[in-house]
Amino acid sequence: MFRKRIICIEHEGRETGDVYLTPVEVLYRDRRHDEYYVISARGQRADWYRNVSKYPASAVYFGSRKRRVRQRVVPLDEAVAVMKMYEKGHPKAASALLDLAEVTPNASTETWVAAMERLPMVAFQPR
Repeated sequence: MFRKRIICIEHEGRETGDVYLTPVEVLYRDRRHDEYYVISARGQRADWYRNVSKYPASAVYFGSRKRRVRQRVVPLDEAVAVMKMYEKGHPKAASALLDLAEVTPNASTETWVAAMERLPMVAFQPR
């Protein structure tokens, strides 16, 4: 059921070196570049985000398929565009993220930029 909207990130603990698996929701998939966009709903304090910021994710599970990936932090302007698409495509699911981001529906771009500074976005691309 969640195969297309949930991926599992395999990452190394920044302090322990232990390997962790963290499920995250895919907000958008860029089919042209085969890139999957996720957001850190707990901001920069989320453990998985802090881990992948120090050591890039080693792999991502797409359903039961494990793939090595490249990752990048998504620039603010691109993150805002992805969130606006997500809001239009998944209005019910987006409402919780909008609350976390302190954004009202159909907010201004400036409001979204401020929100995305608090909730960083990462894109993963299978190799």
